[in-house]
Amino acid sequence: MKNGKRGRPAGARTVDRPAADVLPSSCPKCGSTNREPYSGQPREFKYAGEHEGRSYTRIVYRSTRCRDCGQARVDREWLNEPEK
Repeated sequence: MKNGKRGRPAGARTVDRPAADVLPSSCPKCGSTNREPYSGQPREFKYAGEHEGRSYTRIVYRSTRCRDCGQARVDREWLNEPEK
């Protein structure tokens, strides 16, 4: 460090960042969000549409298992990644 100065430089502005809520997947049997690591390769499908009022361009399926009750499940994720 030069001159022992720390922190943000004088005159630097604070950036306002809105928060985005992310809900974790949960077990359909017991409701727990505690899961094993995803196994195998994710399966991706390029579909466009709406899910729960939000647009999506891709659906990703990942296999996992509940750590609490052992129920096998597939987590679905709807992503909106517009083409550049």
